[in-house]
Amino acid sequence: LQALYDEPSRKDRRRRLLQRRLRIARWDRTQAWRAAASVLWIAPLWLAYMRDFFLQLGDPRWSRPLWLGLVAATAGLWAVAAWRGFVWEALRLRGLARRLAKALRSLGLAPASLRRAVANLPRAHLAEIKRLLAEDPLEARFELFESLLEAMRAAGYAGAIVVVDRVDEPVAVSGDPDRMRAFVWPLLNNKFLQMEGVGFKLLLPIELRHALMRESSAFFQEARLDKQALIEQLAWTGATLYDLCNARLRAAWAPDESKGGEQAPPTLVDLFDEDVHKQDLIDALEQMRQPRDAFKLLYQCMQEHCARVTNDAPVWRIPRHVLETVRRMQAERVQLLARGVRPA
Repeated sequence: LQALYDEPSRKDRRRRLLQRRLRIARWDRTQAWRAAASVLWIAPLWLAYMRDFFLQLGDPRWSRPLWLGLVAATAGLWAVAAWRGFVWEALRLRGLARRLAKALRSLGLAPASLRRAVANLPRAHLAEIKRLLAEDPLEARFELFESLLEAMRAAGYAGAIVVVDRVDEPVAVSGDPDRMRAFVWPLLNNKFLQMEGVGFKLLLPIELRHALMRESSAFFQEARLDKQALIEQLAWTGATLYDLCNARLRAAWAPDESKGGEQAPPTLVDLFDEDVHKQDLIDALEQMRQPRDAFKLLYQCMQEHCARVTNDAPVWRIPRHVLETVRRMQAERVQLLARGVRPA
């Protein structure tokens, strides 16, 4: 798992630390071939030197073909060991790294980085990677994820919660429903979502709800969304949104030290005229349904009010008619968005 999925910039250091902690020895047949190649080159050179030395002394025994054959044999053994330990291993790892790079497309790892990572794995681990590459890609990912869960349990974690949010914000997605669908749909697999020891919470844009309702029956049979506690649309009450907006105001408020610093923090009602009551704001926020749209309502109220007031005659509270106008516009926008008629 570390060799395949870790960040490339820190992969080598973490790999050495992990092998040391797990006491994984890096000695196998490949290392034996490399060790042999590192030693065997001495034999043909030594035999050739000894043959030349004794021939110069006039010893005729060293001119026999036996010694030439022995030099050639040791040189051949060195060539075989060097080929098997270095050249063949490099070619094999390069091919394996290319296959891994194709299988791990979402990570964007270069084959060279993967080759360095798998080069330090024991032979048994390389055989496991080859077996996974030969299997169905989906089943291989399930098996790797189960291995991750087993490693977590061994580290003392009983389980994990995976929260998926803001899938529309990355630059590579940029709110495109087709790209969001390509990212999220592989997660909607009943076998994956029902894994023991891990829970998934997917907070998805409403555009994916419209795409979901257009899927075929085969998709719903595989995803089994009836077992996944699907909530088609999250909605906050007006009172909850009112409290949330007040909390935002308190977080941004700083008391005036010149007045002793004992003033009460402002509330949402303080931003509007006296004829705008708390229940009016709660009713307006009720139509927004979500915090994002509630904040849009308040922002547009401030924007509309500031656009209608001059600097020489400032008005510090938002009148009721501005609230009503903005509320109607925003409520219509939210309804069209819920029906999939307009984008967010």
